Amino acid sequence: MSQDSQQAITHVLQQDSKILHDLLLKVKHLKQLSNILAEHLDAKLASHCQVVNLDNHCLIVITDNAIWATQFRFQIPNLLPKLRQHPLLYQLKTINCKIRPTTGQYQIPEAHQPPVMLRISPRTAEMILAAASTIKHDKLQAVMQKIAEHTKF
Repeated sequence: MSQDSQQAITHVLQQDSKILHDLLLKVKHLKQLSNILAEHLDAKLASHCQVVNLDNHCLIVITDNAIWATQFRFQIPNLLPKLRQHPLLYQLKTINCKIRPTTGQYQIPEAHQPPVMLRISPRTAEMILAAASTIKHDKLQAVMQKIAEHTKF
């Protein structure tokens, strides 16, 4: 960063800017609300939740994927009375949960990865096809033929 740009940034930060001051107060308030929320959640769930606004007695919380949003939504009925006990949230009526992925692409957490498709040997595939050819039930025969397609390469 050049000396001129550093001086310009310093000048803006040192100015008695109401907009900047209000913005910093809002950020501090939201951080405080996030900390209050985190006190009432499991640590792992809390690490995926962040308060982004308090508007018309509605606390708006974001999570980084649908899995955490679902877990959070199950907590809302128990959270509301607990949060209302705090002086900053005594008028809280609802909690709204939204999803905002932390990266450009959605990634399924490792614990929720779909199972890897198992492959069968060519010999096993031959045996399944031979068995399928003797079956008179069309749907069962089609299923067995589909299974036989999943061979190892």
